[in-house]
Amino acid sequence: MVTVPHQDHYGMESYRGLEHRVFYEGNLAEYGWYWLLAKDGKIDTLEKIPVEVLKAEQDAEDAEENARIKSKGHDCQDYVCHGMYSRENGSLNDYYYCGECDDLLQTG
Repeated sequence: MVTVPHQDHYGMESYRGLEHRVFYEGNLAEYGWYWLLAKDGKIDTLEKIPVEVLKAEQDAEDAEENARIKSKGHDCQDYVCHGMYSRENGSLNDYYYCGECDDLLQTG
């Protein structure tokens, strides 16, 4: 466990359930992903996430993606199409969809 000067925002942050994770690039010997355990005024308490945990999570995500591709018979990322839609205020916004199965991939 380490303490570092408080940061309002880290370069990258993610939430998994109640876990708050941050990518710390400061003056620690090892930059990388940490659990943000506490914020106490001007100090943040971090704990390094073991590489084994990150690898197991990535392997599970890869297996889930491979199963999705297998069930669809194609990878939607190979058929990305772009469109525009109007918001309520009249401005246009982008969206991306799969040209093969028409699934919405991303808006904004």
